[in-house]
Amino acid sequence: MRSNVRGLRHMICAGVCALIAGPGVSFAQLSGPPTVALAGDLSLARLLDLCAQRLRLNIDYDAQALKATATIRLGREIADGELWDLTNRILASRGFTTIEPPGGVGLSVVRLQDAAAACRVVTLSEFVTTDEASRLGPDSDCGIGRPGFRSVLIPRGPSAAGLETLRQMLGKPGGAITVLGGGAILISDTHSRLEQAIDLLGRLEGPQAGCSTERIEVRHVPPSRMVDVAKRLASARTPSAPRGDLFVSADDRAVVVVCPAEDEPAWRGIIGSLDVPGDAERRTYVPRHHAPGDVAALLEQLLSGEAADIVVDSLTGSIIVSAPGWAQSITSELIERLDAMPPSARRPVRHFTLRNRPVSEVASVLGGLIASGTFDAGGADSADSALAPEVATEDGLKHAAAGARRGSISITPDEAANALIVVAEPLVLERLARLIEDLDVRQPQVQVEVLLISLTEGQTRDLGVEIDALIRSGNLSTRLASLFGLSSGGADPARSVGDPAGLTGLVLSPGEFTVVLRALETLNQGRSLSMPRLLVMNNQQGTLDAVLQQPFISVNASDTVATTSFGGTSDAGTTVTVRPQISEAAHLLLEYSVSLSAFVGEASNPSIPPPRQQTRMQSVATIPDGFTIALGGIEVVSDGDAESRIPIVGSVPIIKEAFRSRSRNQSRSRFYVFLRASVLRDRGFEDLKYLSEVGAEDVGIDDGWPRVEPRIIR
Repeated sequence: MRSNVRGLRHMICAGVCALIAGPGVSFAQLSGPPTVALAGDLSLARLLDLCAQRLRLNIDYDAQALKATATIRLGREIADGELWDLTNRILASRGFTTIEPPGGVGLSVVRLQDAAAACRVVTLSEFVTTDEASRLGPDSDCGIGRPGFRSVLIPRGPSAAGLETLRQMLGKPGGAITVLGGGAILISDTHSRLEQAIDLLGRLEGPQAGCSTERIEVRHVPPSRMVDVAKRLASARTPSAPRGDLFVSADDRAVVVVCPAEDEPAWRGIIGSLDVPGDAERRTYVPRHHAPGDVAALLEQLLSGEAADIVVDSLTGSIIVSAPGWAQSITSELIERLDAMPPSARRPVRHFTLRNRPVSEVASVLGGLIASGTFDAGGADSADSALAPEVATEDGLKHAAAGARRGSISITPDEAANALIVVAEPLVLERLARLIEDLDVRQPQVQVEVLLISLTEGQTRDLGVEIDALIRSGNLSTRLASLFGLSSGGADPARSVGDPAGLTGLVLSPGEFTVVLRALETLNQGRSLSMPRLLVMNNQQGTLDAVLQQPFISVNASDTVATTSFGGTSDAGTTVTVRPQISEAAHLLLEYSVSLSAFVGEASNPSIPPPRQQTRMQSVATIPDGFTIALGGIEVVSDGDAESRIPIVGSVPIIKEAFRSRSRNQSRSRFYVFLRASVLRDRGFEDLKYLSEVGAEDVGIDDGWPRVEPRIIR
């Protein structure tokens, strides 16, 4: 009946915990007790909430103080009791622990250095004999709910030598021994260390009360490994095995020997024979799922202070370890344990903040690489991990897979923080990190200055003679005239020569004859200059428009009435479009389009647009950095001669000049486009600041910065 109640309680607890688990936590319920699988990054507060819900514990803590996270990599699922022990170990590694407060109900989370003064004091018998499960219920697992830190009162303490030995066994910070009156002592430390210290105290005060305690430094073998090997070697020396026991010192640098004085040399001999440098071996390890750099950093922590040389080969994704055989064994065990991790524990989350480029651009590039299979994780263990990679853009998550592939990559852009949130295996994350660092480079800018020059030259020459004579004979009047439009009025004495431009001569005999002479030469030279300036990012398009809009009307006529309305506009002006692409050398690939248009006269009718002339250039060219280059131009030359004359008489030598009018027109128009592109590469934008200051001074704009002038202090 009790086992059925326990199973029902575990099922209900597992269901509640599954609702609050979230990513990184999963639960399983088979025939035995429920288990939990942890993987990824979990905050301390979330881990405590998980224990409180799953183990039915009352835990109070300061959420602001427990903001740290812990990265958990477990090769198997763990039971409830193991979950509580793991939580206490993680809290201790972050400087916190759980205590049972005096007179309180439940547990509290405090800092290690404050735990001794805040926890409830228990007696030695209560610490040794009290079953923690009896306080939680008859069907509770042993050890669940036991505080991680205890203070134990021991009525009779050891001798001075034993007391010093106990001090060496306690951890820092938090561990403390207080000597009370009557020979009693108060020992405070984590539960695991207290168990070890009280066991040692029993040995010191037991049949071997006269034993000695010595600290033996080891240099070439880790103390934990030395204790294990030395104990096995000593037990093999039957019946002359030395008495006593070995412990690892609190600083993990030496072996503490507790034995009778006569057996101390034997223990020293065994430890000395084992603590010798081994012959270094060179082996190559290839992690299947984790980044070689991360694995190498973990190996350096495990083999800290030992004769091990670790080299990361980024070309092949391997680790080269030169170390003794025992260190190679530790390395092999670590690699095997990491490779055996379940797929759910091999996909951590990384946050990459971009500083120079928009997150959408980088996400688009990575999405294309993922779709092509560049980051396929070939180390998957089964077909269950054949998931299509997910790439999220600003339009939402999009699947960018060419089919099922091993491994899974999820990239989510955070537009607000300009960052990428990536979920992938560690080996893929390391490759992505290097690629994102290469892509997130600030692009230089280009200042483009376009010079549009229009030159016009014109020359017109007009030379002509008009003769108008009136001959009268009695009642007969005869008029002879050679007119070319130089004057008006004919033989009328009041006739006018019109516009008296140029050299004009008039011989007039009223009623008889009139002679008009005109010679005119017109010279015209014009120059039009337009110089737009643009600041454009590399591989981006910049456009500048300076356009005049000329409106015209629209007339709608019907049988009864005609209406006039706005018919639209006709545009004329300057339009410049450029797209620079900067090369590593001192040149640019420039895609440009330049258009210059102007109205050349008045509209013949208000309902139609005025005439417009347009010149446009569009091409792609390679130009040097910082030089003014002529991109192109157009030149139009017009030369025309016109002559009006009287037939026959106008071709007779000498007198022909009096019977003809000549006009000569010469014109020349030129249009040139010059461009200068200057690449601004300075990381501190000093070149852009300088160019902006020069432009501001030209137009008389104050930049707003105070002027610092030298001043003589007497």
